[in-house]
Amino acid sequence: MPLSSLRYLALSLAISPALTLAATPDNWKVCPPTPRANTIPKPSQLDPEATYVEADSALLQEQGDSVLEGDVIIAQTKQALRAGRATYNKQTQQVNASGKVRLESEKLEINSERINYNLGTEAGEIFDVYYRFPSSDARGRGAKMIREGERLTQLNAASYTTCPPQNESWRIEADQIELHHQENRGVARKVKFKIKDIPVFYFPYFSFPLENKRKSGFLVPEFKSDDNSGLQISFPYYFNLAPNYDLTVAPAVLSQRGLLVKNEFRYLQPQYKGKFIFNFLPSDRKYEDKLRYQFDIDHSMQFDQGKKGSLTLKAGGVSDNDYIDDFGGSLAATSTVNLERKLTYNLNGRNWSFNAVAQDFQILTTDTDAYTRLPQFTFNFTPKQKPLGFQLQTATDYTYFYSKNQPKTQRFHTKIKATKPIEKEWGFIRPSISLDHTSYAIDRDDKSNISRTLPTLSLDSGLIFEKRRADNIIQTLEPRLFYTYTPYKNQADIPIFDTSEKTLTYDELFTENRFTGKDRINDANRLATSLTTRFQDTKTGREKLRASIGQITYFDDRRVTLPDQDAQTGKRSEVVTELSGELNARTRVTSSVFYDTKTGSLTASQAELNYKDPRGRLLNLTYGKRKDNYEALGFTTLTPINNRWKAATGWDYDLKNQRTLETVGGVQYESCCWKTRIAAHRYLQSDSTDYDQAIFLEFELKGLGNFGSSARTLLQNRVTGFE
Repeated sequence: MPLSSLRYLALSLAISPALTLAATPDNWKVCPPTPRANTIPKPSQLDPEATYVEADSALLQEQGDSVLEGDVIIAQTKQALRAGRATYNKQTQQVNASGKVRLESEKLEINSERINYNLGTEAGEIFDVYYRFPSSDARGRGAKMIREGERLTQLNAASYTTCPPQNESWRIEADQIELHHQENRGVARKVKFKIKDIPVFYFPYFSFPLENKRKSGFLVPEFKSDDNSGLQISFPYYFNLAPNYDLTVAPAVLSQRGLLVKNEFRYLQPQYKGKFIFNFLPSDRKYEDKLRYQFDIDHSMQFDQGKKGSLTLKAGGVSDNDYIDDFGGSLAATSTVNLERKLTYNLNGRNWSFNAVAQDFQILTTDTDAYTRLPQFTFNFTPKQKPLGFQLQTATDYTYFYSKNQPKTQRFHTKIKATKPIEKEWGFIRPSISLDHTSYAIDRDDKSNISRTLPTLSLDSGLIFEKRRADNIIQTLEPRLFYTYTPYKNQADIPIFDTSEKTLTYDELFTENRFTGKDRINDANRLATSLTTRFQDTKTGREKLRASIGQITYFDDRRVTLPDQDAQTGKRSEVVTELSGELNARTRVTSSVFYDTKTGSLTASQAELNYKDPRGRLLNLTYGKRKDNYEALGFTTLTPINNRWKAATGWDYDLKNQRTLETVGGVQYESCCWKTRIAAHRYLQSDSTDYDQAIFLEFELKGLGNFGSSARTLLQNRVTGFE
């Protein structure tokens, strides 16, 4: 039979060189690729309607089985087979092959000694098999594989791992493994989880993804131990409800408290997204067997493609005031004094904006009270045109304040401001005048109304001097003067709803009002003076160093105060200095210092030093001091020991009371297919006396996720730069 008449056959003695491709996720180390046998022709090189056959010798039959021997290749566009010997039937597409058999498709690669397989239905039996998924580097072995087309592959006496053959750190062994390709999941029964050759866990049933995609099923267990709740074992289950929303339910057994159920629902749509968290203990043995719970809502949405309108809802709550102390897990969490519930609507136009807010709080301390805003409306308008060169701004605010223990109040505030800016390369001048009007309707016996109207004048000016140095550095010298005047008006009869006194910072030197909120407008007759110098690299554009110093001179006493405060009589504020810059390519420093010229002492300061070298070593030092009530020192470090080990530490110390506030330490080991972390955490609780401490142990397996506790989350949150 002439070869040209066999359209579906092609004979050749050519042998093509091997080609190895590997896909590796970004967050894992790259392991050396596994050597492979010579590959078959690429599907793109084949005729979609033809079957390519290659062998050293062949006995070809138009009907029945053709016998092929010696480096046999049978290839189609979807799959290809290579073997030492094979029989092939053109009509049925059945192949019986033996001798180093290799079967390749887009999603699966198989090596075995013997195969009975149908190329048309992609079904058959494969014996003594080694399999591999090119998209995920998952692989394994089995005594027997049964293929049922593209839908299902079943393995008996099988193993599964994502480690390379030369470094198989872990694997699962099972009596039976089912690979559901269309559902992208694997199911194993009677499973032994082994590290090296040592059995560590046994699972009667285990489910895992075949690719890096979401799927429903049990996640690996989590373990944690701390003083507050004892040993904690969690068994999370993930529901992949739809491509755009999912649910995770994690029942946890707490040895000292009972059952804790954690729930997280997430959703995503083109115009809105969010998540809802609800955790509860039906009966807490350490809290009089009471029901305890926590919820957190985070929702945001856009109303049009131009994103002019948006709605956000952020709300949190707990069953009792002690919940965060018992389950917060950090010094920052246990310092929480209230939980906010806030619904915000924003609408933006070309030169205007509208904002509506409903805000409430759950107070976690007995000595704190807060007004709710039900609601607050704000409208801001800035005309595009500048009449006579003036830039106009208007802001209007209406708020209804509600409190169980205080009179209900309606507050209306409006502000009009006109500025005539003059901006030049050598500097700027910005004179402005504004008028604030505020009125209150207070629901009390006398049905009193209070109003206040005050003008404010200000003049902001500055000069910019530049000097180009020989080392490609431009140095600037920028003096600045900011004068503001607001007449005095007695405001002692106005209650405090949302107002406090601002903490003095460098930026606050150039503000007109030293109070936040609308309930106080300071009397001001003052001049702020400052000087800034910058060093900028002309080649890179990076700012190498910036240093500033400034102070306020008061020409009158400040008689407007918050309740129970005396008038301020000092003639000058503290001297405020700021410094930020690069000491070298690896080290950056920022600091601010407050110096009282009257007493000749430093009243407050903060400083931070950040170091990072090419080897990935990190050091962060922080120091903070506020008046006479706070002084603390802290540092975090990250040290790669070698290519696989790194250590992280963190420590915060209260210098004033000579006590540790919080410590954390951990180590991580990482190979190309698994990671493990162990971390310890100790922090001061809200009573400022007792400490809680916890131990975290976590394993992360490539392709299977992580199990243990949230050691990674702890180290990322507490050690700057840990990844």
